[in-house]
Amino acid sequence: MVARGLGREGGLGAARAQQVLDALEDGPDLDPGPDVIPGPLPALRAPRPAAEKSDMGPAGARVAAGGALLGLSLVLAACTTTHESDPVGLALSAPVRTEPLRAWRVVEDATTLGYVVLFGEAEDATSVEHEFFSVRNPWQQELGSIDGLGRAWRFVPHSTDPEWISTGTVLDGATRILGAGAGAVLDEIPLESLGRAPAPGTD
Repeated sequence: MVARGLGREGGLGAARAQQVLDALEDGPDLDPGPDVIPGPLPALRAPRPAAEKSDMGPAGARVAAGGALLGLSLVLAACTTTHESDPVGLALSAPVRTEPLRAWRVVEDATTLGYVVLFGEAEDATSVEHEFFSVRNPWQQELGSIDGLGRAWRFVPHSTDPEWISTGTVLDGATRILGAGAGAVLDEIPLESLGRAPAPGTD
C-alpha cells in the first residue's frame, strides 16, 4: 500500500511538472522568474558565495559612482593641455601717447585765422601711423581734425559725432574747418608760440 501510494503521488508530480513546462512553451516569451528552473544544470550549480554578492544599497552605490567619476576626472586631467592666445587686434587697441610735433598759422590777408598742430607718437616721431592734425581757432579752441589720409572732420557742438567736410590736403581741410577763403596759406611757427595765442576779443 505504501509503495502504491508513493507511485501514485510520483505520477501526479510528474504530470504537474509536465503541465508547467507545456505552459511555459506555449505562453509568451517572458522571464519565468526565480521559482521556475529552465533545465537540470542550474539546479546542480552551487549557490553563489556570500562574499560575491553585491548588496551595497543606495549609499554604497553612490560611493562607487563617486569613485568612478573621480577616477575619470583624474584621467582627463592628466590628458588636458593648455593653450594661451591673445585676442585678435589686441595690439591695435593699446593706447598710443601722442604729442605736438609741428605747428602752422592759417593766415589770410595778414590775419591769423587759426592754427594747425601736427600730433605724432611721442616714442617715435618718425612714425606716421598715428599722426593727425588738430585745427584750432585763434584762441586755441579745437574745431576739428585732419587724419593721415587727408580726411577733414569738423566738431559739432553738443554732439559726439564729428562732421566730415572734405578729403584733400591739410590746407584745404583747415580752410574748410575754419571757414577761410581761397587765399589762406599755412605759415609754420615754433611750438612755443602756441602758448602766446591772443585772448578772445583781441587780435
